[in-house]
Amino acid sequence: MATPSSPLGVLPSPPPPPLRDVQPYGNALLPGAAPSHRAADLGALAVLPDGLLLRVLGALQSGADIDAAGAASRTLHAASRDAGLWRSAVLRQLHPTQGVLGYAGSWRATYIRGATAEARGVRWGGEGGGRQGEGADDGRASTIDWRQGEGSRPPLRSPPPSPGVGGRWRPSWGRGAVAVDCGSVYSDVLFHSRRLAAAPIDPAWLAGESVPRVAAVDMSAEAFRSRYEAANTPVVVTGGMALGVGGVDWADVPDLLSRWGGSRFHAGGYELCLSDYVAYAAATTDDQALVLFDRAEGMGGGMGGGYRVPAVFEEDLFEVLDEGIEDEDDRGRGRGGSGGGSSGRDGGDGPAGVPRPRRRPDYRWLIAGPSRSGSTFHTDPNGTSAWNGVLAGTKRWVLFPPEHPPPGVHTTTTTTTTSTPAGCPTPLTATSVVSPLTPLEWWSTYHAAAVASPHCVQATVSAGDVMFIPSGWWHAVLNTEPWTVAVTQNFVSAANLRRVRHFLRNRRGDVSGVEGKEGVHLAEAFDDALRRRRPDVWAAAVADDKKDAAAAAAAVARSRSALPPPAATEESSPPSANGGAARKRPRSLWEALGGTTRRGVGKGRPAAGDRDAAAGGVGAVTDDATPPSRMPFTFGF
Repeated sequence: MATPSSPLGVLPSPPPPPLRDVQPYGNALLPGAAPSHRAADLGALAVLPDGLLLRVLGALQSGADIDAAGAASRTLHAASRDAGLWRSAVLRQLHPTQGVLGYAGSWRATYIRGATAEARGVRWGGEGGGRQGEGADDGRASTIDWRQGEGSRPPLRSPPPSPGVGGRWRPSWGRGAVAVDCGSVYSDVLFHSRRLAAAPIDPAWLAGESVPRVAAVDMSAEAFRSRYEAANTPVVVTGGMALGVGGVDWADVPDLLSRWGGSRFHAGGYELCLSDYVAYAAATTDDQALVLFDRAEGMGGGMGGGYRVPAVFEEDLFEVLDEGIEDEDDRGRGRGGSGGGSSGRDGGDGPAGVPRPRRRPDYRWLIAGPSRSGSTFHTDPNGTSAWNGVLAGTKRWVLFPPEHPPPGVHTTTTTTTTSTPAGCPTPLTATSVVSPLTPLEWWSTYHAAAVASPHCVQATVSAGDVMFIPSGWWHAVLNTEPWTVAVTQNFVSAANLRRVRHFLRNRRGDVSGVEGKEGVHLAEAFDDALRRRRPDVWAAAVADDKKDAAAAAAAVARSRSALPPPAATEESSPPSANGGAARKRPRSLWEALGGTTRRGVGKGRPAAGDRDAAAGGVGAVTDDATPPSRMPFTFGF
C-alpha cells in the first residue's frame, strides 16, 4: 500500500493535540491527573494565593511587563492571560491617551494593537475595532492589523520599543509565538473567569413569570398609582413604551451608528464612542461585560428625543427642583427660568442659609448592552421608585421585596435615627450591600436558590414593555439578546413621597446623584420647593408628618410602659425577709472592703485608723458602734 505523501513529497505531520487550559483545583486529585508545578513555577511567589497573584500582575507598569512575566513559567503564563488584567491595561493606560477603543476581539489583542500603534505614533482603532476574533487569548499571538492614514499598511518589521519599563520590548507576542499548554495548572480563581466567559444563558434562567402584567391602554395614571404604587408592588406595563419615537429604531444598529456613531457615552466607568462600544458588544465574551449607562436627558444629536415617558409615570415631584433653576452647563438638563443662576442658589428663594441644589438628582439613563450583560442586585437611590422601558431586545428580571435580601447578597444594616413613617411598608434602614458577584456569577450560582424562595418574583420584558420597580425592592437584570436598549427613570410620586422625604432627612450621607455635598440639604430644598410650587402635595405631606410624629410618640410611650420598674436608688436597701434591720449600703469601694470614713475626712478617703489597719496594725476608734477588725488583706499598691 502506498504511503500517503504531501505534494512536496513529505509525510504530513499528525495534527497537534488540542491545547488544554487551566483546570479547577479539584481536578488535580483525579486519577491520572498531571502533576501541578505551581511551587516550582512561582518560586518565592508560590506563597501568594491566586487572587493576590493577579493583583501583583495588575500592578505592573504596562501590558508588556505582564506579558514578560507570563513568559517566566507555565503558571505565570496562565495568570498573565486573565482577561481582567488586559481590560484594565487597555482602559486605564491606552484608552485615555488614544481616545478610541478599537476592540480587536480580546482585551490582550486590543492592547497589543494599541501599544504597538502608539509606539509608532499611529492613531489606532479606526472606526471601532478590528476583525472579530482577532488575537483571541488562546496562548498564541495575534496578527496586528496596522492602520495609518488612509489605511495604508507599512511593512511588518520588528516592533519598536513598547511603553514598558525602560522602553524594553518583551517580544512574547508577535509572529512565531508558541502556544503553551496549561493543562497542568490548577486554579479555581483562574478557571472561574474562563468558565463564565464561555457560559451560555441557561434556559432555566428564563423560565417562569410571576410579576403581574397590565396593559397600558387599560390603566390610567391615577388607577396605576392607587393599585400598584401605593401597594409598592412590581408590575409589567405591556405596551407602555412607545417605539419609533422621533423616527428612531433602537434595534437598527447601523442606523444608530449613522446618527450617533461618534457620540461619546459612559460605559463601565469609561467614556467610549458609540461605534467603539458596538464593536466591543458584538465580540466580547467578558463575564462582566461593559454596559453603556449614560444620562438620557440632554443627549446630543436628538438622541434624547428617541423615546417618550410612559403616560402612567408622567408625574414626578422631583421636577419642582428644576423649575426656575437655570443650569446652562449641565447638558441642557435644567428647565430654564428667571430664578436661578450659576451660584447654585435659586435666586434667594430657598430656606435661609441652606444652599439650594442646582438641579434635581440624576434620574434618567439610557442603557445598552450585549447578551449576558446586566446588573447585580441593588435597590434604587434616594428611596425612589423606578420604571424601565425596553426599546430593543429583551431583559430578564428577578426581584425581591425590601425586607428579604436575595441569596448571594449580604447586607450590613443600621437602623435610622427616627421611626419609620406609617406609610412605608418596611422599616427604612441604612444598608451597606456586599455583593462581590458579577451578573453571570449570581445567575449561575444563586438563581436556583432564588427562584425556590417564596419571596422571589421574575419576569421577561420585551421591547415596548415597561417594568415598574417599587421603592426599596431588590432587583437584578440580565440582557438576553445580542443588542438590548432601554431607558429608565427614578421618580417621586404622591404614593412614595413619604418614603423619599424620610430618606432625604435621615440618610443625608447616602443621597446620590447630586454634586458635592448638596445631598445634605436636599431634604430642605425639596420641602421648600413643594411648599411653593405644589401646595396641595405639601399640605398632604405636612399632615403625614403630624401622623408620623403622633405614631412615634405613641410607640415611645408603649416601649416605656413595657420596661421593668427602675431599681431602688436609696442608700439603704429594703429590710431583709426575716425582719432584720436594713443594712447600710457602702458608699465607696473602701467601705465595701471594710474601711470607714471619719467625719471631716473627705468622702471615700480612709481615716488614720483605717490606714493603720490596712498596714496590719490595730485600728483606731471609728464612727461605727463595733470596733474595727484587722483587714483581711493588704493592698498591693
